[in-house]
Amino acid sequence: LEDQNELCGLIRTGDPARITTLLNKGNCDPNKRELKNYGLMSPFIAACKNAQHADIIQAFLDYKRTEVTGEKWNSPLLAAIEYRNDVAIDTLLKDDRIDPSETDFLRAFQAKDMKLIKKLASKAPIPVFDEGYVDQDFLDKVREEVGVSRQKSARSAV
Repeated sequence: LEDQNELCGLIRTGDPARITTLLNKGNCDPNKRELKNYGLMSPFIAACKNAQHADIIQAFLDYKRTEVTGEKWNSPLLAAIEYRNDVAIDTLLKDDRIDPSETDFLRAFQAKDMKLIKKLASKAPIPVFDEGYVDQDFLDKVREEVGVSRQKSARSAV
């Protein structure tokens, strides 16, 4: 538990080498969701929301037991998007295991964040949304600038 608490403390202060050491010792779980000081999120999700250095996110991504897809727990990419953490978004999108979901795109559309939509669209096709989910004028602008595929994204909505 001591190592787990230390791991959580390193998320904001940032010491990627120490994060790697703690994870490799085997006493820490990057996916454990019982952290009182962080709501009920895991150290990895907390890092995706708050870390300001790509090396911190990368230390978690390099650890083989980190749940990166968001299928079992919260989506790391969605966490980064909701907290508008560009450092985390860029780092996560470089990882081959992480594909934007419909929910990730929906958040970007709801925020009318063209830059983010372009980042997501570089990795997965923009999904087709049912009428009323996104602003039609903004969707038309995205279609002009990015193009909208008729395929669904690789992952269904979370």
